[in-house]
Amino acid sequence: MSLSRSRAFSLLCVVVAIVFALVNLLREAAWLMPLEMAHFDLTTSALASPELARDLVLVTVTESELAEWGWPLPDGKLAEIVNATSNAGAKIIGVDIYRDNPVAPGSEDLKKALSDSRVIAISKLGPNGALAISPPAAVVETGRFGFVDTPIDFDGVTRRSLLLVNTLDGVTLSFALKLAMAASNQTTLRPWEKDARTLIFGNTPVPSLIDDFGAKTPFRMPTTAIGYPP
Repeated sequence: MSLSRSRAFSLLCVVVAIVFALVNLLREAAWLMPLEMAHFDLTTSALASPELARDLVLVTVTESELAEWGWPLPDGKLAEIVNATSNAGAKIIGVDIYRDNPVAPGSEDLKKALSDSRVIAISKLGPNGALAISPPAAVVETGRFGFVDTPIDFDGVTRRSLLLVNTLDGVTLSFALKLAMAASNQTTLRPWEKDARTLIFGNTPVPSLIDDFGAKTPFRMPTTAIGYPP
């Protein structure tokens, strides 16, 4: 016996409601996270531009060079690299190597190289927001440094980058954010005139992500911090 049209519609609504509730329950319990991450990776890869950034240059140290120079990289050798980059006409120089303690020889040469206003160094935050690894002494007073702490997802992959966090001493800016600000000739954070919660660098707005982005709280919290500290 066939169902009447009204009963069929009611049954359909019940089925849809059950499916919706089940999917929402699975999502909140993070059971869909592997699928969401796979979809995110696929979409990001598909939309990524194949062209290399023409205004960005990576200066790397190879394994053979490390075998010759040693690790930690001596201050004198790091100073040579910074000076060579500076002499090549770099607008901004980011030194992505921890140097909280001197590594002789060449410490005075490195101090002089890091005194260049174009140089930005790195630090690392501790669990309470205080510095776990300090920046080089040459940049402490000028504030030309930022943290490089990076959240890692459950599968060991890094998909996000923090721009700023709220610490006991106030808002602390990341290495990436300091570089972006320097490259766009900004000395302070600038909100977008169309949306106060959106940061702007040059002519590029960077919105904060909504609070329920992602499948579970550990994924949401760092992404919220991309725009502003939670």
